[in-house]
Amino acid sequence: NHEISNAVIQNGFIGLQVESFLRPAENLVKLHNVTIQNMQGIGLFSRVYNVQSDNTVIANCGAYCLAATGGGYYDFKQTTMANYWSYSVRNTPAVYLNNFLLDSLEQPVPIPIDFNMGNSIIYGNNYNEFQTEMVAGADSIYYMDHVSLRTELNTNNPENYNMIQKNQDPLFLDYNVNDYRLDSLSPSRKIGDTQIAAEIPFDIVGTQRTVEPDLGAYQFVPGQEDRW
Repeated sequence: NHEISNAVIQNGFIGLQVESFLRPAENLVKLHNVTIQNMQGIGLFSRVYNVQSDNTVIANCGAYCLAATGGGYYDFKQTTMANYWSYSVRNTPAVYLNNFLLDSLEQPVPIPIDFNMGNSIIYGNNYNEFQTEMVAGADSIYYMDHVSLRTELNTNNPENYNMIQKNQDPLFLDYNVNDYRLDSLSPSRKIGDTQIAAEIPFDIVGTQRTVEPDLGAYQFVPGQEDRW
């Protein structure tokens, strides 16, 4: 297994690339208190792999913040994925999931995927920042629990969505300078699931979040502007 903690990865093409060859990996990548930002391509690119992440910010990428492809297992808690890339046209969503690879004839080979996200934010300047592409033939599930989501998808299916805050700007303090803390008026404050927050009791900068947890990697603190 591999673990990255208390790190900033920035100013590249792909921030972190994890992949297995043709079969699901048994190993795990753990991300804790990690920021990946300012990537010309993809923030986190995964193919047939396992990723466990908490207090992670992935932001400002020319394509995807997260591309979880070819199946695998993914567990994201208290995550902020924000894409306001302005250096070129971006037609891709912030988060993309699929459950297949292509063979030599460009035909999809289905591989199981299990994707879970809780107490998190997926937002940006595109109308649809979340996309899935699934084929039949493999057990595949994704579940978004207490997530602020910018999307044109129908989020009423309880098998995939629970307590979704849809298309409400989370009001980051200043995404132009990669400041993804929440404003005092943010609708994403105080609406997180307390059980999820209890698993990650401190935010990315060490603020306790067990009481009235916010969505995303940062817990709001009064007067926080003076601490940046």
